[in-house]
Amino acid sequence: MAREMYTEFMSPWEAKWQLAHYGQLKGWTVVGVELHQDPYNEREFWPVLTFRRGQETLAVQVSQDTEGNGSGHLFIMNSDGNEIVVGEDGMNSTKAEVWMVDEKDTNKMNLINLEDTDEDRKI
Repeated sequence: MAREMYTEFMSPWEAKWQLAHYGQLKGWTVVGVELHQDPYNEREFWPVLTFRRGQETLAVQVSQDTEGNGSGHLFIMNSDGNEIVVGEDGMNSTKAEVWMVDEKDTNKMNLINLEDTDEDRKI
């Protein structure tokens, strides 16, 4: 399948950003789970996971997206409560590989490199 079919759903840049962002959690261990009430909607509670690696801790708030209104996103924050943002180094060292549902067999997933330029590549 041609790369364009896959990049219709997700760009290589977006795949690299998400993989680098969530990749920040490699090597960390979940040591706590809390629920925080949303100050703007008292019926909603946001899951917050506490991660530890050595003496360092991170708080990871589960959200819908970076604006909080769709899909899935994790806000990764240091012990001071500041969000840790992926930089160019993280982006450049990350492959744009994503698992996508096979168009002929929805029970099958294929690992696709969105930066692959071989237009005739078949999966």
